[in-house]
Amino acid sequence: MTTFTGLPMISIPSWLLHFIVSLSIYISFQPAKTTVCENRIAGLRAIAIELLAPGPGQISTAPRFDEVLELPHLEKGQVETTPTVANFPLIHAAYSFLRVLCSRKKASSAFMTRKGSSSRTEELESSNRTFTFDDVEAPPFNLLTHWFYSERVPASIEELMHVTSSPRYKIELVELKALALAERFDVPALHCALSDSLANKRIQYPPYYELVIYAFETVIPGHPFLELLIDAHCAHWRPAIDYADPEEEDLKADLPIDFLLGTMEWYRNMRNGTDIRSEKYQCYYHLHDSGFEEFECDVGTCQETIYPSYASEGGKGKMQRRWKGGLKNTKSSKMRWVVSGSKYLYALWWLANN
Repeated sequence: MTTFTGLPMISIPSWLLHFIVSLSIYISFQPAKTTVCENRIAGLRAIAIELLAPGPGQISTAPRFDEVLELPHLEKGQVETTPTVANFPLIHAAYSFLRVLCSRKKASSAFMTRKGSSSRTEELESSNRTFTFDDVEAPPFNLLTHWFYSERVPASIEELMHVTSSPRYKIELVELKALALAERFDVPALHCALSDSLANKRIQYPPYYELVIYAFETVIPGHPFLELLIDAHCAHWRPAIDYADPEEEDLKADLPIDFLLGTMEWYRNMRNGTDIRSEKYQCYYHLHDSGFEEFECDVGTCQETIYPSYASEGGKGKMQRRWKGGLKNTKSSKMRWVVSGSKYLYALWWLANN
């Protein structure tokens, strides 16, 4: 039994006190993120609104795709597409999936409320029509639909190649185009997952110029992936890389001005003695919405540096982490103990004074 002298009438068993403190710490570390249901509804709603409202979506006839209504099997949800156009019979499955989710949230009437779209929704569900995005390629769209089913980005290159039907050397470009779709359809969870996936792949290799050009044309300025492209190019590029690929030589003239200015700034900092190679870790280029997600990044290969050979020579410095409010120098294991101890002390103080 544990008795607080300040409150002689209250006695708390030790096991109960330990349980309460542990539970409070666990809850305090949980990130405030939307549920899987809310993420999927938000993304599918954005797609459906663009399709049903007047806009780039075009209607064409196609056979019925009743088999795709059997969710959540991705193999049955994949559809035949041309190399440059993403057909969308999967919208049938999307509506079926949304009806299930919305019925659970008692919000079925709130899904479509724009421009008289409810009648068009009923028409779509009873028709043989297929929507087509003329400005969306099939591989990134397949990755988008894969995320709606599984709520994850494929972890391996082989799985990405299978999902997107793309060659290995185009995988990063496909992911980047899917990231642009996530921005277009307002799917922040997918945007964050793709950003981290791209950072993990590009951390130790120079980017090819087609990826650089597309990134600086489509990605929001200030995104950490743009900074990673500059850092990875300056840290790993060698002239022989361009000589071995004539297409790379041809694309040099099309490199974005912001990319070239970034490389100039990088080398200026090196000349002035500011060596970023020992400071920027893989986690630096990830998107973190909370300190809890920051701690989760301590696992696995997230400690790889932008230039690992330099770090192995003794140049390893303090980790710089990208938090929502900026950069923060941390030693993750020590910080974890400090925060945990502070939570315990606060919980004990609160129990003693309430």
